[in-house]
Formats: sequence, C-alpha cells, structure tokens
Amino acid sequence: MKNAGVNDVGGVSPALVSICVCTYRRPHVLARLLDRLTEVEREAEGLAEIAIVIVDDDIARSAESVAAQAAHRFTRGLRYHCSASGNISLARNAALDLGSETSDWLALTDDDCLRRDLIKTLICNFRLAYQPLERQYGIDFTAYFAEDLQLLAPFERDGLVERDEQGIRVTPRGRLLIRNICMCFDRYLRQQARSQQFSRVI
Repeated sequence: MKNAGVNDVGGVSPALVSICVCTYRRPHVLARLLDRLTEVEREAEGLAEIAIVIVDDDIARSAESVAAQAAHRFTRGLRYHCSASGNISLARNAALDLGSETSDWLALTDDDCLRRDLIKTLICNFRLAYQPLERQYGIDFTAYFAEDLQLLAPFERDGLVERDEQGIRVTPRGRLLIRNICMCFDRYLRQQARSQQFSRVI
C-alpha cells in the first residue's frame, strides 16, 4: 500500500481508498451502511477519495439493487460483485482483490468482526452480555440482530437458551448444541440455521 502522493503543485494528493463490504441477504442493513459511508466521504473530502466494493454472497443477488441505487454517491464509484461462495474467507478475498485493483488503501467493515466476537464469547463462556458489544460497536443489539434472534427462538422454547434484556445464557442442556446455537449468528450459515426451525435436533 502507498501513502497519499504529492501532486504537481506540491500539495498532497488525496489517498485512494476502497471500502470493502461483504454482505449476505441484508439489503436494509446495507442501505443504512451506504448512507453512513456517504457521510464518511464528505468528512474525508480533500484527504481521501473513496470507492466502494460490495461482494454479495447471496446467489439471489439481494444486494444488487441497493448497490445500483447508491453507486452515483461516491466519487470513485461503487463496484458490485456476486460471489455466492457461502464462505466468508472467499468473499473477503474477492473484495480485497477488487479493491486493490484501483486503490492504495483498503478497509473492511466491522460486521464480520462483531459476529466473530459474539460467537467466540458464546462458545467460550456459554453466555453473552449485550452491553460490551453495544459499547464497542455502537449498536443496539436487539435491533441489529433482530433476524438472528428470531432464529434463536426455537432454542429458547426448547429450554436450551435463556434470554432477557441484558443478554443470552446457554443452559446446561444447550451446551451440547452450542455450535447450532451460534449458527444463528453466522450469516454464512444462516440457511442451515433456518432449517433447524423445522426439524428437532434433540
């Protein structure tokens, strides 16, 4: 990666930055993110010129229309790519490859890091408090994870998980199924989590 260059009149040229976004069946969340990135570009005026790279892991291309509507907002445009790989590592690699073609600097969004921290905490501790994640990532947990919590509901009904306004606790019975429980929060395994709503695992 290179630093911002020096232009012909001795000033510093804006850095060329690609913000890479991997998404899967979350068009409304993506639309809000793009709104915020429009503000980020305005705040970075003169310092950075921003391009957006969206890698859609949904074979139905649910992010395509949102991307098309937002493309004109960014100085260096928006690139859309449908990977449909079902693999977060492959999706990230595709995003980074596309971004590096035209930019000196690359940035990834926080969603994958947020979900990684959530799943790691649940697996290690069998409990999760909302407040630390809300504070670290600036989210309202129940709003941000509304769809995920719907997928968790069958585990609650079966007595495998307990949930209140402070957080989530996996019961002793549920610990044997911690992988299935965490699957509710893994957007790349969400289809498998949905199938669990129609079949009993214990």
